[in-house]
Amino acid sequence: MLFQCPNRVYNAWKGPFPMNVEQFRNYLDINYNLFGHKSNFSFQWLSFQPEYIQIEFGDNFIDSHSDNSFQVTYYQIGYGRVTYTYRRVIESTIFTQYRSLYLKVGSYERSKYDVYHSYQFQSLNTNTLQCIVKQLGILPEEFSTWYEKSIFIIKIEDLYHQNPPKFTSILMLKCGVIVGYFYKPRNMDYFPSYGTGHIFTDIVRLFDSSYLHPPYFSYLFVGFFICFLLGSLFHVIHFFVIIRNRSSPEQNLLVMEQLRKSDIISVEDLDNLLMNTSYLNQHHDCLFILRDKYFVMFLIDFNENSPKILKQFYEDVPFLIIPLATITKVKLDCIVVDSKYIYFPSFIDKYYSTAADWLHKRSILLSDEYRFSCEWNQVSEQEHERQHHLRFLINEEIQYQQHTYRHDINRILERITSAPPEFIAKFRLMDPHIARNDTLLNTCSICLENFQSNRRFGIWPCPGRHKFHFDCMLSVLRAGNKCPLCRHPVEPANLPGIQTTFSLLAQRTITTMFT
Repeated sequence: MLFQCPNRVYNAWKGPFPMNVEQFRNYLDINYNLFGHKSNFSFQWLSFQPEYIQIEFGDNFIDSHSDNSFQVTYYQIGYGRVTYTYRRVIESTIFTQYRSLYLKVGSYERSKYDVYHSYQFQSLNTNTLQCIVKQLGILPEEFSTWYEKSIFIIKIEDLYHQNPPKFTSILMLKCGVIVGYFYKPRNMDYFPSYGTGHIFTDIVRLFDSSYLHPPYFSYLFVGFFICFLLGSLFHVIHFFVIIRNRSSPEQNLLVMEQLRKSDIISVEDLDNLLMNTSYLNQHHDCLFILRDKYFVMFLIDFNENSPKILKQFYEDVPFLIIPLATITKVKLDCIVVDSKYIYFPSFIDKYYSTAADWLHKRSILLSDEYRFSCEWNQVSEQEHERQHHLRFLINEEIQYQQHTYRHDINRILERITSAPPEFIAKFRLMDPHIARNDTLLNTCSICLENFQSNRRFGIWPCPGRHKFHFDCMLSVLRAGNKCPLCRHPVEPANLPGIQTTFSLLAQRTITTMFT
């Protein structure tokens, strides 16, 4: 059945095939001799032969004897509804007594379901066309003036679409034109209205004009087969393109340049090293560490099938070899080598975090240079963060002093000044002193309370190194710049200028005069 699908699609697409009586006789000879029950079945299945046919028999081609007509009923013999009638074609029409041809005609009940056959009216002769219009009720006086065949065809097609069942019956019974599917039955039993059953023999052929046979399954199968062929053709073309575009001389030079970085002789040597790489020194079959000194990163996925992506590597090297000693930093999506960023390939997006973590840990363990670089980077980052925090605290202290003491004319006249904002910020940022057992007996001379365990305290930079609670010393530094005990000063903050001082005095004098 599957091998017949192309032929069924061919007939549905090109049919019906018009034939006259002589052409149909030749077709029967071919069918019986080459495509009969004794023929080579594979040749029959793989051939394209007409099955959907239009035949122009002429008048009186149906055997009117009742014994040569068979009816198929829906339920049981004699009582069921008639669905089909098989009428035998006169032997002289097909020109032999060793052949039998039956027409399968739908009953009246089935005729209400309109069957539209694609009649090839242009292939009919003029006498047949005149017979058709005459049987359809057009007077001879009218169609006798039609001198062109196209006028008959236009009129007949219009009448055909008005009543297809009646039109088909007229063409077959009155004018000898039939359209349908020609085939050989396969031991099918059919029953007359009254009597015993009938079995068709090997010499019988059927011509079914009762129903169209849309080859939906054949369409689906042929469409699938064409898609399969196109897919196979695509893979074949892809294979030859890859063969034709195999490694170019430029690509070989780039590959050898990468291999020289790791003292590897050839690609085969690289392949052996990769195959023997330990589990700890490989990551998802795309990142490797060879000889504990070289990092190998493949830029293409081994399972990649996209021609567009594969084409990029016809001239580009598909991997990079980087000495571990030259790697200065490993980031989430890239590595830094000599201030250059080398990004991980896009196909390991889902492995970014694990790939970076794996490479960082292995490099720390295997490379002294990378370990020193990481320690230096860590110290640099900490110092950078400390400076950023220090600038923030300095700005905070400047705003505090301006908000608290900017308009205090008494402090300005008495030359009382706070410690500089930089000094206070460094005091706040420095590692705090924590009270231990040896300092618990001391008393803060500012708040007159004892030190408490695990609480912070500060030491004034004076010869006596006097100790105070951290918060108490911070308040003193913001208010003045002298030790509360020995009056040893620290560097003072800048006092306001003369212009600012006179401006404040003027405001104070004016306020006093009007109050």
